Amino acid sequence: MTTAIATPLLGLRVVELCLNRAGSVAGGLLADLGAEVTRVETVAGGHRRPDPREFPDPVAWDRGKTLAMVDALDPEVDPVLGALIDRADVVILDATPAELDDGPLHPDRLRAGRDRLVVVWLPPFGAHGQTYRDLPADPLLLAAVSGYAMHQPAVDPTVPIAPVIPVPEYVQGSLGASAAVAGVLERERSGLGQLATVSGFDAVAALLATLVNEALDVEKVFRSGRNAEAGPSFRSYRCGDGEMLFLATLVAPLFLKALEVLDAFEVMLIEGVDGEYLHLFDPEYGKQAAELLEQKFVTHPRQYWLERFEAAGVPAEAVQERGHWLAGERFEEATGRTPFEHPVVGEVRAPGHPVRFSLRHESSAAAPGWPGRTDSASGAGPLTGLRVIDLASFVAAPYAPAILAFWGADVVKVESPDGDPYRLYTISYLAVNQGKRSAVLDIRAPEGRKRFAALVAAADVVVDNLRPHTRELLDLDDDVLVGLNPALVHARITAFDDRGPAAGRPGFDPSIQALSGMMVAAGGPAKPLNTTTPVHDVAAAASLALGILAAVWHRTRTGQALKVSGSLAAASALLQRAELTTFAGRPAPTIGGPDFTGATAARRFYRAVDGWVALAARSSAEANAALAGLGGAASDPRDGTPTGSVATALELAVASRTADEVVSIWRRVGVPASGVVGPTWGTDADLDANSFSHVALEPNFGRCRVMRGSGEWSRSGVVPAHRLPSPGSDTDAAIEAWT
Repeated sequence: MTTAIATPLLGLRVVELCLNRAGSVAGGLLADLGAEVTRVETVAGGHRRPDPREFPDPVAWDRGKTLAMVDALDPEVDPVLGALIDRADVVILDATPAELDDGPLHPDRLRAGRDRLVVVWLPPFGAHGQTYRDLPADPLLLAAVSGYAMHQPAVDPTVPIAPVIPVPEYVQGSLGASAAVAGVLERERSGLGQLATVSGFDAVAALLATLVNEALDVEKVFRSGRNAEAGPSFRSYRCGDGEMLFLATLVAPLFLKALEVLDAFEVMLIEGVDGEYLHLFDPEYGKQAAELLEQKFVTHPRQYWLERFEAAGVPAEAVQERGHWLAGERFEEATGRTPFEHPVVGEVRAPGHPVRFSLRHESSAAAPGWPGRTDSASGAGPLTGLRVIDLASFVAAPYAPAILAFWGADVVKVESPDGDPYRLYTISYLAVNQGKRSAVLDIRAPEGRKRFAALVAAADVVVDNLRPHTRELLDLDDDVLVGLNPALVHARITAFDDRGPAAGRPGFDPSIQALSGMMVAAGGPAKPLNTTTPVHDVAAAASLALGILAAVWHRTRTGQALKVSGSLAAASALLQRAELTTFAGRPAPTIGGPDFTGATAARRFYRAVDGWVALAARSSAEANAALAGLGGAASDPRDGTPTGSVATALELAVASRTADEVVSIWRRVGVPASGVVGPTWGTDADLDANSFSHVALEPNFGRCRVMRGSGEWSRSGVVPAHRLPSPGSDTDAAIEAWT
């Protein structure tokens, strides 16, 4: 019988000096886990939230926080603010670099005389470089300057796609919350605080890690690019009743099961496919296969196919709107929504935290050796000495320990002799698993089981994404792991939660995009679109990393070992928390469409002579100022619709100028704007200045350029994850080092 633990961060004191989404998300996630979070605003304005009836998103993230009103944002001038920071463990900032320059909230000034204070800074773009240092936080601008907009699905591959949901800012907030806990854990060992910086660029790098990479020593590896329907095995299909489902068969065995259900094995006999699953990702052959499957799907209604796929263990889900997701049992099982009272808008119902904690064993003391242990092979990072076993496959669960590895944890990825099926996607596999050690053990065989047990006995954390039947086959249920190591933190990601009737149901990222309403929100009801970015995988991983660190914090203070449960379904509570939050009078969330460039004339992408520009005007007055700066005029300056008078006039004015010229004019008249960075490497000096990517070695392909890990640490540093070991090459060394 498990005991739920709702407040693993009880006793952690946080001051939130943020107005933007990322900082508010970080503080909200910590408050949900029991931290004492104090949000600061100024009495006389200047640092105040907008009216939630006009800008509703913060309502979802302020649950559980205390509001403190101060006269000045200067702890040396305002005694209330000074006292709050003096007693805090963590201060969260999300100002721009320009706003912090020599100001009272500069991290160095905040930490002066406060040696134990951990400061977490979440700059909207990057912490370094000059181009974007004064741009205000805005999801449209972040998508533009990071290249994220040019990696979203598009009919016209030259068009940048405006974000309907500010996914990178949600992920940045989650990574920032994880950094806060990692910082205080490191302080338990060193006695000193430090500055942790997690930028908007870090969040985008995490989201694009499996997509934006290249081999430098071999011919270009095929990738689907921006076509969300490039492969017939991983895309949406319309059924005989006009409803849509998403077929999520990422690997060959699942796709072959789907073909059996569809009675469509002729797909594998297409000339050029020749029975090879990977050949289906070639655009020419993939299109032929998809057309054949489309003819199969329209022969029956959606429910017919869903029932048969479920019986066969094939991951496929209905494409539906948010309302259906909120009303469904699977959302309720994964996270559900909790009512609370807001001082302005009244009763609010918001999704719960994306991870859940339960007490599996009452240990008499904190885990042996950590945070005091320093014998890790990593030698750097705030999590040096933390030992993590990664038993997971594919993307979501393995990416959580990858985050911990970049921050210094010693992560051993344990695979069966058959290996992780995701190794098929070689460079993407590198991106998700760089920085880990590799062990191959057959834990069904006596010798392999013995060696695995030795690793578990010495570990701090085990991460898996095993489904119930696999867990039973491997004899790895909770009681077995607790028996091997009573102080073990056991963390798990599943598709739909590890309890309830859907516990064993398979699923991939687009499965939840379909169910949660994200596809309809992105493309509109007529043409739902799934992003090729693994948004739920990354959100679930970032959430699980936070959960793991919160459990370790709890264990060091109480001696209790916790189980941490996350899921792709629960990740929708992070990625769409504002959109899934309801209260009386809440404005409807934005709905996109194919090649969506923005919801209003004031905030959208415009095509210039030599590229695209992003206009992020904060009011209709600023939009008209942007137009006037270009010498244009709208027939009706009040028409701010995306295709109305102002938008049309702006399109004409921008179309005859270069992108640099337009951005220069707009910023000169005080309107936030930027150019749109293309999808290739090395095209932006600020991305390079923030180490957006690095070169790592893959055993078969050699040098590969991949996204680096997240964040910077002022004192601890990070671990340069420059290699992916060959399968099993670290087995003996890891066991010897740990035991």
